[in-house]
Amino acid sequence: MRSRVIAALLFVVIVGAAGGCTSDDDPDAGHSPGPTGTTSTATSAATSTTSDVPVVDPASGEQAVLGESLSLRLPSQGDWYLDDSGGSIFATATVDGVTVDIGGSDVLSDVDALDEGASLALDVLDDQPGMTYRRGDDITVAGKVCWVIDGESAGKRFKEVGTLHNGRIVHFDFTIRAPDEPAFAKDLIASVIASVEWM
Repeated sequence: MRSRVIAALLFVVIVGAAGGCTSDDDPDAGHSPGPTGTTSTATSAATSTTSDVPVVDPASGEQAVLGESLSLRLPSQGDWYLDDSGGSIFATATVDGVTVDIGGSDVLSDVDALDEGASLALDVLDDQPGMTYRRGDDITVAGKVCWVIDGESAGKRFKEVGTLHNGRIVHFDFTIRAPDEPAFAKDLIASVIASVEWM
């Protein structure tokens, strides 16, 4: 139980740190979103499916390493700033005039069920004001079943992909700072997911 609490606290710190990072190109930087509450809806038995992930070529940009768990490639579009030190990832770029952030964390945990990990992730996200979150269908990423959590607010779109791997809670996420989902978003996200390699 103690390691679960520690994992949750680390998760909050990393999510909070990533949420606090903004690009100078972001017109919403320094402004809090309109709504102050959050809502989450978890499906109790999400099914494994890849129907939400377009089939695309893997991203071919710079490699980022997430702690001891995985590596992924950043999209080739955009001039990315990347920091993947300290067991986490934060990357940001402007793509077609839209700021895109990619984040992630990798923390030790005694959670041993995917649904429990997803529920914990939703609890942590609920502490971040201004967005509405819901759990979608699970997807398979490089052979491993992962939860998906989608979030949205008036000015942002969010997608988290997470799982349990080698005694760790691992997640990576995408924040697209636009009022509507840009045309490139689904393929960009799918290309990064397609580039994941587990360690």
